[in-house]
Amino acid sequence: VAREHDVRGMGVVTALTVQDTRGVARFVTTPLDVVEEQIQLLLVDTEIAAVKIGMLGSADTARAVALALAGTEAPVVWDPVLASSGGASLLDNIDESATVLTLLDALLPLCAVVTPNLDEATRLTGVAVTSPETMSEAARVLVSRGAKSVVIKGGHLASDDATDLFYDGKEETWLTDERIACGEVHGTGCVFSAALACELALGQSPVSAARRAKRYLSDRLRRPIVVGRGARCLV
Repeated sequence: VAREHDVRGMGVVTALTVQDTRGVARFVTTPLDVVEEQIQLLLVDTEIAAVKIGMLGSADTARAVALALAGTEAPVVWDPVLASSGGASLLDNIDESATVLTLLDALLPLCAVVTPNLDEATRLTGVAVTSPETMSEAARVLVSRGAKSVVIKGGHLASDDATDLFYDGKEETWLTDERIACGEVHGTGCVFSAALACELALGQSPVSAARRAKRYLSDRLRRPIVVGRGARCLV
């Protein structure tokens, strides 16, 4: 994604998954001091134009990431990966509700954009997100909790088009594109949020970045990668 946007991506590994195209078997989180130190080194050594947060795995990791990023001026995109595409939980805390609250409190105040799908928006807000009206309701909850803007991804709605909602606390913008019939695909949320972060790094406004990232994702959905016996992949 970064290469196709002509930017350079640098990564901090917060968790390692054991998985194939059929699903996630298990995962382990990275030691917290390693996560914090790697983020701090990158912030000192390089000029970070945007940050994308994906799978964290635990409340402790979320706190460590938030602490390490405190004070950064780069826009932060959070893709709240709570479960794999196949439904396996990607949080290691037995008390998931407490973990979700920690994620919200630690990360939302950092976010230029948070990008949940319908299931993630439901779990983060307590709103049963099943329609455009409830997408709007959930977006308002997330902004009220500290996010500067939100993209609720509506790809799982039962509709002819794929429609997302961008909300910045002032105005709603509905982003609609044709629904691409490509079967089961792994990595759509990761690709969308990464593309959005790239667009922010290139100077686009959040709403423009979301619109351009959606067009990029639609293009990638037309050319998925077949590498195994399970879902097709975008990354």
